[in-house]
Amino acid sequence: MHKLVSDGDPLVITDMLTDTRLTATDRDNFDALDFRSSVFVPLVKDGQLVAVFSVGQSTPREWTDTEIAMVEETAERTWAAVERANAEQALRESEERYRTLFESIDEGYCIIEVLFDEDEDPVDYRFLETNPVFEEQTGLVDAKGKLMRELEPHHEEHWFETYGRIALTGEPERFTNEAKYLDERWYDVYAFRIGEPEKRKVAILFNDISDRKHTQRSLERLNDASRELMTADTQEITERAAAITQRVLGLDYTALWEYNERTGELQLATTVTSRKIDDETIRYPDGFSEQVWQTFISDDVEICTDLSPIPENLMSESPVRSNVLIPLSRKGVIYAGSMDPETFDETTVDLARTLAATLETALERAEGEQQLAQQNRDLAYLDQLYSLMWKIDQKLVQAGTVESIDRAVCEQLADSDLFEFAWIGEFDAIRNTITPRQWAGIDSSYLDDRTITIDANATNQDPVADAVSTQDSQIVADVATDKRLAAFRETILARGARSCISVPLIFEDTLYGVLTVFAAQLQPHERNQRVLDELGRTIAHAINAAQKEETVRTDNVVELTIQFQEPGTVLARLARNADVKFQFKGIVPDGNDSSHVFFTGSRTSADEIHAAGRNLAAITRITRVAENDETCMFRATVSGSTLASQLATQKGAMRTLTFDRNAAIAIVDLPSTADVRPFVDELQRTYSSVKIMSHRSRDRLPESVQDVQMAIREPLTERQADVLKLAYLSGFFESPRESTGQEIADLLDVSAPTFTQHLRAAERKVFALAFDEE
Repeated sequence: MHKLVSDGDPLVITDMLTDTRLTATDRDNFDALDFRSSVFVPLVKDGQLVAVFSVGQSTPREWTDTEIAMVEETAERTWAAVERANAEQALRESEERYRTLFESIDEGYCIIEVLFDEDEDPVDYRFLETNPVFEEQTGLVDAKGKLMRELEPHHEEHWFETYGRIALTGEPERFTNEAKYLDERWYDVYAFRIGEPEKRKVAILFNDISDRKHTQRSLERLNDASRELMTADTQEITERAAAITQRVLGLDYTALWEYNERTGELQLATTVTSRKIDDETIRYPDGFSEQVWQTFISDDVEICTDLSPIPENLMSESPVRSNVLIPLSRKGVIYAGSMDPETFDETTVDLARTLAATLETALERAEGEQQLAQQNRDLAYLDQLYSLMWKIDQKLVQAGTVESIDRAVCEQLADSDLFEFAWIGEFDAIRNTITPRQWAGIDSSYLDDRTITIDANATNQDPVADAVSTQDSQIVADVATDKRLAAFRETILARGARSCISVPLIFEDTLYGVLTVFAAQLQPHERNQRVLDELGRTIAHAINAAQKEETVRTDNVVELTIQFQEPGTVLARLARNADVKFQFKGIVPDGNDSSHVFFTGSRTSADEIHAAGRNLAAITRITRVAENDETCMFRATVSGSTLASQLATQKGAMRTLTFDRNAAIAIVDLPSTADVRPFVDELQRTYSSVKIMSHRSRDRLPESVQDVQMAIREPLTERQADVLKLAYLSGFFESPRESTGQEIADLLDVSAPTFTQHLRAAERKVFALAFDEE
């Protein structure tokens, strides 16, 4: 039958028993319908047969042209009715979806009609539609059908100008602006024209961002206060503390209770009130001084969000309805009060804590400056020492190769008044020996043919060898009496040296050599070891960066895919015990032979990973820091060396590292000029089953990303880089934050203010790269 109507023409059947066009199946179908004659009208739309309309009769019939035309007309009208019904149903469903979305979104939404004068200048607008969130975010009640100037006559002109412009041009706009007379609210707005242009309708999607804006302004005032306090002395800070608190937090009443170390008591030092409050009306209740004292000794913030319903805490006849007491460590307590209850939300309290930390830091800085006069002799030496370290740091920034780094370090040390000469030794892990690779301040005869062999069982081993064996600095207080340098004693003494320090150059568990520095005094200054230890880490970091820079700057690199069969490291055991696969994301050293390791795994396996981590002794803590629909990010604090840290500090650049229950797979890039065998040999010294699965040469990655990464990392100290990296991987910069500053400070085993100082120092250096013009 389909073939008979596929050409689009009506099919007319007078008698189905005699019509030769019909098949036996067609006749059976007609018989089931009790049809002997029929007219079939195919409905073809856009070249496609969409339906067939038919009429039939139980007896033979000669159909007239008029009847056939009537059937065709009926078919078209029936199809039009069907399409109209479908369209109406689709419209109802679309409107229902729109209404559901309109009423469920958590952003404010409205449709307005902009009204213009005869000069086409916008003068007002009428609200045509509003969603349920509209009233909450604007404070405008029953706005539908009303004019804006009717609801708020003082509404700023820029709102009318902006919506008028959108209504006329049809160009959508996204902007942020203030509605001062709507309770000083700030809005993030996206507005666009809808409907016919002559209707002058504009749809507005908006968010109340007042809290964010007010916090931003408070932070700006806090930054201003920080700059103001930078040059203030202790007395000035004390006198300004209350005023600064009032200005930054925007509160009605503030006071500083200062701790007197001589009397051991807290004393009200300064108070500041806003214009809305009379200082004479402030009355402290009985026992308030004890409350201040408890805050001081407990070092905990105390908040009262609504004083009015608690008579025992209410200040007699006082207008203050909420307050907060914030300890300033051993300096005192900041008191801040507001005439409004519930003023001190989490954001305000955090801001108050940051302000307290700023004041405390400023006071400590001022006290430190007052003690400088008593430390002139030590500071002179310290200044000279750090000046030398700064010069070396500058040279390291300019040096681009290991050779130039070694030369700069040795020459700067030897040329200073603090040391006589210095040399750097190269450690051969295969031969277990150390040989000189750079020196300054001494002729080569002292170092000719000097190869130091490391023997862990030997006594009185050369301090250079001990530095490699122990991974700790070795001090020779007196060359004339120390047996470890007996073989070279006369040569060293003849060159004016009496003591020395051998410092291992270690960065992320990898040894890059040993620096030995000789001084003229019998025993090195106590600060020498600390500073030279830090210098050793800085040198190692610079060498590591230079080697990696060689990798990324080479036109071609050698890509190695390395398999470690059951490497036995803590992450490998975790993958095996949890029977999962996960990918390494980053590592941040934590000191004390531990690190914070970040990795991602399947969200469906998150519980298994967490449970297995808690059961491993080498993992002191495992935390889920972020997740999405498919994966979870974990942070594990692990003790001892990790495969990730060793690969990250080799002479190549690790691109990926993946663990499953049986093996770890790493992809590493080496410079095209590098010898792969020593690289692999070094890995095999630690891991028994190391297999090169693939070895190929390929074009290096584009320079842009790597150059930016190196430029950002270059000015940062090791500590700053670690803090910034840990904060980033822990989700500190996400919104909302996945880890708080206090949590990250706890991971670093430092106070929150110290973490903030490191983070801000790193941020300033990073921002300087972007915004400094010189």
